[in-house]
Amino acid sequence: MTHNRATHRLAGLAGFAGALLFFCGDMLFYGHFGAGSTFHEGMQHVVREASPGRLFTGGLIGPPAACLCTIGFWHVGQNITPRSPTLGRVIFYTLAAMMVAGSAVHALWVPASQQGMSSPRMRLNYLQLYDDTGSWLTI
Repeated sequence: MTHNRATHRLAGLAGFAGALLFFCGDMLFYGHFGAGSTFHEGMQHVVREASPGRLFTGGLIGPPAACLCTIGFWHVGQNITPRSPTLGRVIFYTLAAMMVAGSAVHALWVPASQQGMSSPRMRLNYLQLYDDTGSWLTI
């Protein structure tokens, strides 16, 4: 299936917009402006002290960002397809599956956070869950 140049560019821009939205959501959720060496402590402070509204707003940005990134994944696959149609499809489906898996992991954090997000102790437990899951996913 062939697509015109404008469709390809719009898909690429959608993926870029999705990445920027993910960045904005993460900055609302964990954002700490300061030195990189103090980021972990700053992130803990934000998670402990930020309003639940800020934290949930940061989380709500994720689903539209994921949709836009998936359009960007299609763009990547379409750019590879002329040289290797099979590889283009494999890359698109792999990236899309990673987005679904990441979304599922994030969805599991919501019930944990709602059990006591107003309590600083529960926020630290949530942060520990995030650290543990992040370490597991990078293996």
